[in-house]
Amino acid sequence: MIFISYSHKDDKAAGKLNRELEAAYYSTFLAHDDVVPTADWHVEIWAALKDCHAFVGLLTENFTGSAFCQQEVGAALALGKPHVLAVDGAKHRPPGFAARFQTVRRDELLETLNKSPTFREARVEAWIEANRKAHTYEEANLIHRRFWQEWENMKTRERLRWLIAGAKNSQVRDEGFTAGPFFKRALRELKPRLTNEWLAENDPDQDVRRVLRKLDDE
Repeated sequence: MIFISYSHKDDKAAGKLNRELEAAYYSTFLAHDDVVPTADWHVEIWAALKDCHAFVGLLTENFTGSAFCQQEVGAALALGKPHVLAVDGAKHRPPGFAARFQTVRRDELLETLNKSPTFREARVEAWIEANRKAHTYEEANLIHRRFWQEWENMKTRERLRWLIAGAKNSQVRDEGFTAGPFFKRALRELKPRLTNEWLAENDPDQDVRRVLRKLDDE
């Protein structure tokens, strides 16, 4: 999940950024969309900061003057979150601790997130979640083409979580063009890791086991 930090005065620009990231299959946290009015905003924002896989600040004059944004910057640094500031409009000098952040032009942000090694984990999490949510074979293939190169750099625990997400979604595991065959190769590769103990703990709905039985019958 990507935490978007912005001044409330820039909520329209932040909303546009949020839509662009979601269209690229990133999960996001945008306070004015994701915090319900009756909730404690401080608690919700802090929880999102702790849980996020990357921090993106929308750097404007309003951001620079917002105490809340500066506190979010400090929290991202203290929590060790991968971070970047997107410069919206005229060039702004990041204040305080934000001066340690990488800055990119607003129109370069998505490419930075998509390609920089710094944001590898955010891309992996996006792929796992997108596998879980894909509604059609076509979408599953689009997601596969978008992310498949991340596989080589994924940790085993990430691959196993990806496998569970795919096993739960017939659009991913059964597709005959690219997503399905890739899922089957990944399953064969990870099969030695799928011990009875691991399956009992991580596959309570037996999705992976059903796919394994089907694969053994082929």
